[in-house]
Amino acid sequence: MHNMKIIFIGFMGSGKSSLTKLLGEKMQLPTYEMDTMIVEKSGLASIPEIFRQRGETSFRDLETEVAKDISKLNEGVISSGGGVVTKEETMKYLKQGSILIYLTAPFATIAKRIGKDTNRPLFQDTHKAQELFTKRQSLYAKYADFVVSTNDQTKQQVLEKILERIK
Repeated sequence: MHNMKIIFIGFMGSGKSSLTKLLGEKMQLPTYEMDTMIVEKSGLASIPEIFRQRGETSFRDLETEVAKDISKLNEGVISSGGGVVTKEETMKYLKQGSILIYLTAPFATIAKRIGKDTNRPLFQDTHKAQELFTKRQSLYAKYADFVVSTNDQTKQQVLEKILERIK
């Protein structure tokens, strides 16, 4: 099972971070959080800080840089940010030698999971978030090697499904 690179894509709140941890443990692979890598690269304190001080464009550029770093990894389980699919160059790097798994959940489920998480600058306005969600669906689907729903499933059930698919 080693020498595999698996990247979770999907909207914020779809379960990417928790499944990255679970799958990494299960497969004994290193795990990476793109958002953490971006914050480290930026030298700033947090994602909201990057958005505040430098704007979304600068954030997306950092994201591309991190995707380039990820393309050089031989193995690992990676949780990507919800907006990676908005930039083709970023996705080109992420696709290199990786299996991309799109985690889906209906917007209502996501809104419930996220609630008022202040670490998510693009989710402060539910209506705007819903628009983003709708706009990004087709992009996630376009880049995904396969799709797994996290709705009404335990993390364990989702993990089993994923392991079946990547065998």
